[in-house]
Amino acid sequence: MKRLLKVTAMTGLLTLIKMAVGFVIVKVVAVYTGPTGMAMLGQVQSMVSSLNGLINSPAGNGIVRFTAENKEYGFDACSPWWRASVQWVLIIATIGIPVGLLLSDRIATWLFQDSKLAWVVMVTVCVLPLSAIGTLCNSVINGQQLYRRYVSLGMLSVLISSGVMLTMITLYNIQGALLAAAIQSALIGVVMLIANLRQPWLKVCYWWGDTDSQTRKVIGGYMLMAVTSALTIPVSLILVRSVLIDQVGWDATGQWQAVWKISEVYLSVITMALVPTIYHAYHR
Repeated sequence: MKRLLKVTAMTGLLTLIKMAVGFVIVKVVAVYTGPTGMAMLGQVQSMVSSLNGLINSPAGNGIVRFTAENKEYGFDACSPWWRASVQWVLIIATIGIPVGLLLSDRIATWLFQDSKLAWVVMVTVCVLPLSAIGTLCNSVINGQQLYRRYVSLGMLSVLISSGVMLTMITLYNIQGALLAAAIQSALIGVVMLIANLRQPWLKVCYWWGDTDSQTRKVIGGYMLMAVTSALTIPVSLILVRSVLIDQVGWDATGQWQAVWKISEVYLSVITMALVPTIYHAYHR
């Protein structure tokens, strides 16, 4: 119980920082771009969440679990699972990035009713590997139960990425907001990679090499579960916004997006504070 309370307090602090930064970003977007900008930003964020969910699906819960189970036996015991994850990420990226680039005009038309914003889709799919790198690093740190490092790097990445996002919004208005939303996860990935370059587990030999088909199959099972969540929730929000845009226009949809964002942040207080420890307790 003492450990649970300690971890909950640390992750709760991280959640509070994310809440505060989220409110600031919403306020700045509303001031500089208006309700229409809020609605467009919501569409981009849902697209980013969906695509990141796809590319990160092999790098999430499965890596946390098997890192936690094998960390006592050394990094060599964790390596097969890490390699299988990287292989799945490469497969998804090899298929997903070209398809995303080819369909960028259609996706932009579906999201924004404007094919000229296809560049947002292109940028998003091109930086997906950086997002996967950040998730892999986070999962390994979480699996090793290095909660202080997990929280501190989470705070650092949030502050840096949010600072860049706010700067781009104030300088370039709606165009900056859309671009910032597209690359925010990639920025977090870059921060995580730089912060962990000297870590003993971040050696090429642990991440690149052969692994058996059974390990890939197990990681593939976790990937399928994550893909289901990645496709259902963000896509459903995109569909809801699309209906609202058709029925009541961009301004009213932007107001709905602001209310939804507030609710989303409050719900994250419960989930983010409890998931890391409960997940470890379940799989140990």
